[in-house]
Amino acid sequence: MVQGILIGIATGIGLYAIGSLVKDFALYCLHTPGPAAKEAEARREESARKESRPSSESVHRGKHWFLVQTKKGDLKLLQAQKETPKTVAGPFPTKQAAVNARRRETAHSSMHVH
Repeated sequence: MVQGILIGIATGIGLYAIGSLVKDFALYCLHTPGPAAKEAEARREESARKESRPSSESVHRGKHWFLVQTKKGDLKLLQAQKETPKTVAGPFPTKQAAVNARRRETAHSSMHVH
């Protein structure tokens, strides 16, 4: 009887250890990127490096004017070196050119309102 209890305890401990090892291995596999993930990460890093470096063209040109759409849907003039995610039109070399484009965009959008 004692022998059966000891075998049961040893089996339980063994199964627990095996389960723990399997779980640790599974977590390792989930957190270890494969070759495709490593290549994608390298491409993202290279792209980020390229975007963080200002091109010689943008450094020489300086700031331009852009039309940006606000949360309310209005068009706003913005002076910046490059466009933003909310840019509707641009770049314009002068503020007057941006103002004229905003007038055209406003007239164009008001014609299509239902």
